[in-house]
Amino acid sequence: MFKINKFAIALGLCGAMASGAAAADMKVGALFPFSGALALLGQESYRGLELAVNEINAAGGINGEKIQIIKADAVDPTQAVSETKRLISSNVVGVFGSYAS
Repeated sequence: MFKINKFAIALGLCGAMASGAAAADMKVGALFPFSGALALLGQESYRGLELAVNEINAAGGINGEKIQIIKADAVDPTQAVSETKRLISSNVVGVFGSYAS
């Protein structure tokens, strides 16, 4: 598996905020396989991201902004593209995932 570095998440989101993407809640996408053969790995990856986001939010967020995770299921490349477009239209500042699509 892999380890999510909280500093890397915070640094990336700070850059997104500096570019004018800040809002009441800072939205990030979680693009992992939540269904299909890799669903277990997708859930575990999501839990790692969720843990990091919860810790950042508990410490006051980033520049006072709380992070909100928007889930997207990426079972295959076609679905991953579609879900990424949906996340972008939801005004996420970044997308985490997916290693399988």
